Amino acid sequence: MDESELVVLDVLDPICKQRISKLTDKHIGIPSDGGMRRLTPEMFSRAVQALKPDIVVPPADYVAEPPVAGNNRMANSVRRTARWLDESTGHAAPILVPVMGARSIEQREAWARIVAARNDVWGYVLNDTGLEMGLDDTLTLAKHSLGLLDASKLRYMVGASAPDAVLRAVLSGIDLVDSSYAFAVTEQGFASAYTLHGDDHGAAHVDLWHSSMADDFRPLVEDCTCFACRRHHRAYVHHLLTAHEMLATVLLQAHNLHCYQRFFADVRASIAAGSLAADAARFATRYSGAFDELHVLATQPFSPSSKAPSHRHNDPLSIANN
Repeated sequence: MDESELVVLDVLDPICKQRISKLTDKHIGIPSDGGMRRLTPEMFSRAVQALKPDIVVPPADYVAEPPVAGNNRMANSVRRTARWLDESTGHAAPILVPVMGARSIEQREAWARIVAARNDVWGYVLNDTGLEMGLDDTLTLAKHSLGLLDASKLRYMVGASAPDAVLRAVLSGIDLVDSSYAFAVTEQGFASAYTLHGDDHGAAHVDLWHSSMADDFRPLVEDCTCFACRRHHRAYVHHLLTAHEMLATVLLQAHNLHCYQRFFADVRASIAAGSLAADAARFATRYSGAFDELHVLATQPFSPSSKAPSHRHNDPLSIANN
C-alpha cells in the first residue's frame, strides 16, 4: 500500500446510515455482509493488534432514533461508549473518539468532560448521520461539541459529502471529511464541472447520458487535465454508457476524482489566503441548488454500466444554476 494512504479502522461504514443494534453493555451488533454480528471491546482490540491501522475509531453506541428519543437513551449511550472506550484502547494507534450526546446538549457536555480527562485522544469523529438531521442542525450541534473540546486536535466529520456541504463544514471548523461523492457522481453518469477558483463552466455537472452527447467531441469538461479529458471526448463516454461498458465507469471515476481533488486543493489554497468565506459564498451563488438534485439522484438504484436513468432533464447541463 502507498505510504501516503491511511488505514482507518471503524466498526461502521461511514456512508451507511444503518447504525449498530442489539447492543448490551458487553457487546454491540454491527451490520456486515453476513448480517448482524456481535462485537465485544476485546474482539475490537484484537482486530487493532492484527490489522495495525494508522487510526482507530473505537466502538460507540450511536443514537439513531427520532427527535423524541429520551434523555435516558442518550445518557446511556454516553455511559456505554465511555466504558467501551476504556476496554478497547491500550494500543499504539492514534484514537479518533466519536462525539456522543446525539441531540442532547446536556449529554454532549457530559461527553466532552469525559473526553477532556483522557490523554490518549488524537481527534474527534462527528457522525450524526443516523439522526437524519439537516446539515444546518448537524453543524450547529457540531459547533457546540467542538467548542467544548481541544481545538488543536483533528476534527473529522461523516456526512458532509457534496462540495457545498464540505465548504460549510470546513467553515464550521471541520478538518477532515469522509466522502464518496465522486463515486456518487460517477454512478449517475455525470462529469463534474464545478470549480472553486477556476472559470465557471456554466454547470456543476455534465450529463453524459444525454442524447446531445452522441455527437459532442469536446472533452468531458473544457480545460480539464485529467486522463479522461486529455484522451477522450463526451461522445465516446456517452457511447460507453449506452453500450453498458464498464470503461464508462473507469473514465468517469478518473475524471470525477480529479475534479474533487482539485476542489480540495482549492479549499486549502483559500484557507491559506484567508479567503475561504468569500470563495465559499461565491461558490454557493454560482451553483445554487445544483448539488441538492444530485443528492436525490444518487439514491437511485442504477449505475452507468447497468441501465440509463429513467428520468432526465432535457438540458445536458441541467444540474446547474436554477
